[in-house]
Amino acid sequence: MTLSYGGIGRVLRQALAVLAVGSVSCTAPQPSHPSPISEATAVVFDGKTLPRVSGDSSGGAQIAEYLPNGETPETWKTQAAIIRMSGINDPKLWALSIMRSLRQANPRVQDALTDLPRSKDVLLDYVTWPPNGSFVEFRVIRISRLGRNALLIQHYGRRAYGRDIETFLRSLPSERQRLVSAMAHKGLKRLGGGKK
Repeated sequence: MTLSYGGIGRVLRQALAVLAVGSVSCTAPQPSHPSPISEATAVVFDGKTLPRVSGDSSGGAQIAEYLPNGETPETWKTQAAIIRMSGINDPKLWALSIMRSLRQANPRVQDALTDLPRSKDVLLDYVTWPPNGSFVEFRVIRISRLGRNALLIQHYGRRAYGRDIETFLRSLPSERQRLVSAMAHKGLKRLGGGKK
């Protein structure tokens, strides 16, 4: 099955390459540790329920993607993903590798990194766009330790295309503040058997 993660798969592969250069190894998931994403049939965030549309496991990563009904992985406007990454246990290192990958793809990307001292999680949020300017994407990511040798990575993204970009960008400062705060306080709520 070929999965399109609306940029997540590409960024994940780039981050893995950056981490490999930095001498951090990634191992395949251990079968004795069930994935916290394996049973989640939907997620709730920002008052929206997004059903699971795809999932995959490879290279130490288990990925589940969630979209509102009627949206597709190619042209989504709202999207969430949960990734379980084995072989890595440093949320900040992972966030910094994602930031490097984003900056390689778009040197003008706007990003911010926030430490959450109570949970020791890290938040990364960013705004980016492709070279042709066909869309603008905002994404907030919460990165948490999952046991001793894995990370749980929660993504929530919004996109605007064409004529909607200007309105999207005007509303982004308040939207960003609200979504970053929601991800910091609650993260994605998993439905259908997965843990929160």
